[in-house]
Amino acid sequence: MHRNLIVKTFNLVKRSKPLLSSRHKYLRLDKNERVSNFSKNFINLFKKKLNSESLNTYPEIFEFYKLLSKNHKLKKNQFLGTTGIDTGLKNSIEIFGHKKIIILDPTFAMINVYCKILGKKVIKIGYDKNLNLQFKKLEKNVNKQVSLIILSNPNSPTGTILDLKNIKKILVKAAKYNINVVIDEAYYGFSAVTAEPLIKRYKNLIILRTFSKAYGLAGLRVGYIISSSKNIKLYNNIKPMYEVNSLGILAANILLNNESIKKKYLKEVQEGKKILLNFFLKKNIYFLKSEGNFILFKLKNNKNKYFSLFKQNKIMIVEKLNHKNLTGLSRITLAPKKEILKFINILKNY
Repeated sequence: MHRNLIVKTFNLVKRSKPLLSSRHKYLRLDKNERVSNFSKNFINLFKKKLNSESLNTYPEIFEFYKLLSKNHKLKKNQFLGTTGIDTGLKNSIEIFGHKKIIILDPTFAMINVYCKILGKKVIKIGYDKNLNLQFKKLEKNVNKQVSLIILSNPNSPTGTILDLKNIKKILVKAAKYNINVVIDEAYYGFSAVTAEPLIKRYKNLIILRTFSKAYGLAGLRVGYIISSSKNIKLYNNIKPMYEVNSLGILAANILLNNESIKKKYLKEVQEGKKILLNFFLKKNIYFLKSEGNFILFKLKNNKNKYFSLFKQNKIMIVEKLNHKNLTGLSRITLAPKKEILKFINILKNY
């Protein structure tokens, strides 16, 4: 009976099918990764530090915590390395999800996946037709029946942002009921809004970060948690023995020591974003403002023709988003000028 319940639970989880062909020959504007290649300077730095111990010994991440402490101006015991953001989300649900969990709808897909797998009861806070968050409903549902709130900020797939004023409101009310608030800041860097200035004041605040987006290390799966030392201890108690791999830490340390690499890429992406949005305005192509590294847009005429042209020219985008509030919308990952112009070239006669 227990096995049947597990199988039934897993069948409720809907995941995309694994890729059976390579994406590496394509212009990948579909998964919100870093699109352009790293510089030869970064690759040479990585090679220079790479040695046999990076492969045949278990990971050592003391230097990683030292650099995070320096960059964030917080104590080393306020951080914990994770496999991207995913592990931080899953562990948050395992540790703090003993009552109902408030999540956004739509939001990062893995939040729903983990809640279903772990059998958690969720309260979904949606958006209106203009993608304005139903904030009053969110506030109203912060009560003693809830033990955890998860907010992606900026949110994916909407690209919308919750400002610090409203984050404070949630933290204050949540603290009255001993509710922890997890903020997924995967897209920080593309957006300047962060709850980090609140971390010292609000002990119920937990921030999740990743090196997959602004830093561009999607292939190495590195992330970290920022919170009070008390919360970090709880996460540490249930984490795998070795959470982050040595190659990921090696690359992350190089980037933390050379923030100019990230800043240069962010500047290039902002340039590409400006060119793309100006093109959309010129062609009267509907789009939504976004604080992430992606834009939602709608092709009203001959969309299948252009989707076919993208494929023929080896350009990958998300053609269709599966949510009632996002019907008819497509998504493109933002990129530097060179890559954005390849996308625009397909639509030049739109």
